[in-house]
Amino acid sequence: MKVLCLAVRYGLFLTLICFNSVLIFADHETPMSTVPTPNPNQPPPRSEPNNAPPAILAPVVGPNVRCNDRVTCSDGRGITQSETAVAISGNVVLCSYNDFRALYCPSQSPGYQWVGWSYSVDGGETFSDGGPLPGRTLHRGDPWAATGADGAIFLSGIWNDLRGLAVTRGTPTEKGIEWAQPTVIDSPPGTFDKEAITVDPNTGDIYLSYTRLGVGIWLHRSTDGGQSFLPHTVVTTGGVQGSCPAAGPNGEVYVAWNIGWPGQTGIGFAKSADQGATFGPSRTIGQICNFPIPGLDRPNPAFPQITVDNTGGPNTGNIYVVWHTACPRGNGDVVMIRSTDGGETWSNPLVINDDATTAIQFYPTISIDDLGRVNVFFYDRREDPGTVMTNLFFAQSTDGAMSFNPNIKVTSVTSRWGVGEGSPNFGDYINSTSVGTKACVAWTDSRDGDPDAYFTCVDVPDEPPV
Repeated sequence: MKVLCLAVRYGLFLTLICFNSVLIFADHETPMSTVPTPNPNQPPPRSEPNNAPPAILAPVVGPNVRCNDRVTCSDGRGITQSETAVAISGNVVLCSYNDFRALYCPSQSPGYQWVGWSYSVDGGETFSDGGPLPGRTLHRGDPWAATGADGAIFLSGIWNDLRGLAVTRGTPTEKGIEWAQPTVIDSPPGTFDKEAITVDPNTGDIYLSYTRLGVGIWLHRSTDGGQSFLPHTVVTTGGVQGSCPAAGPNGEVYVAWNIGWPGQTGIGFAKSADQGATFGPSRTIGQICNFPIPGLDRPNPAFPQITVDNTGGPNTGNIYVVWHTACPRGNGDVVMIRSTDGGETWSNPLVINDDATTAIQFYPTISIDDLGRVNVFFYDRREDPGTVMTNLFFAQSTDGAMSFNPNIKVTSVTSRWGVGEGSPNFGDYINSTSVGTKACVAWTDSRDGDPDAYFTCVDVPDEPPV
């Protein structure tokens, strides 16, 4: 059996990651950093768009709209925009992504940083490139976004090359988004990575969880609209990565994370009953069985996403967690577990994808709409099993995730995944949000020949027509 070893950067240090088709291990318990990195020896890949006729999608699926403008650096580099985040406030849509123009031409007009962004003022029908953010090149990737109770948009990311995190507040306007100066979290000193944010819909408080490499998962809370953040709370310790927070209806804060990536084994979980001031014991609530994702240039990250029903409906307080795993069916599936008692007990994993193939499904993202319906998007290769040809699919549950309705194809053109000009070429995650009855998503799509950020919404009627 062949073993491959890679030198991987952890902040200012290098460590050796070795893996084969069965086992991935490191020489210590510190997880890999997820910060985007260049591949300077790779020439700009030739663009080979998929010229197949667009598929006819279900009427509930909106147009697939590209967010970024595909302007490249003068030497042809900077073609990758991946690892997406999305937030919506009225008709204003934020679509954010890792932007590799920040590496190859940060000073080329209008100016680029790793946290790239585009905006729409017509509900996502068209997008414009957003240009420079306050703080410019100190933004270092891993974007995440959320909408505040007052309609503000919050954009988070790594800051100053893993030395901190930044949360930037945006005010939606008729012309786009006006950004304030970023609020920086960089104390105590350490190596910061893979953050995610959520907003409590009842109080407006912002919760940001993230990885302290070599330490564990920490959480910060803001009670003043992101102008400042309270000192950290330790959520868990050990070799963990890829956390995601969610707020409950009565001040609860829940965090889920990946245990051990890249040698991932399970999904961790912890609960706070006092708005993030303290957390109870960490628990393992799910299993990860690894599988390869051909066309992805790093070990498969099964980072979970978590959400809570805050609608006031019959399932209010339910917690839902999604991730991908080869358990229990032997090939890559998207699964969900739910808790109806505040995280004390959990259901068995429910496979969401409904194909009868051995194809892989991965990178699920979850949200809940105003009707309490559970909405999940995910990458899917059911139409071309065993290849790198990838589509995006959607699944919806109307019964509190006891079951899911038939999956719906979302992409009108299939993407071909392949090696690009840096890592991660297609990102570590995608992101979605629900507004009213619409479920909206931003994902990475290579139909035009290289990774771009795309956006669409699915709007399923409350009472499907007979």
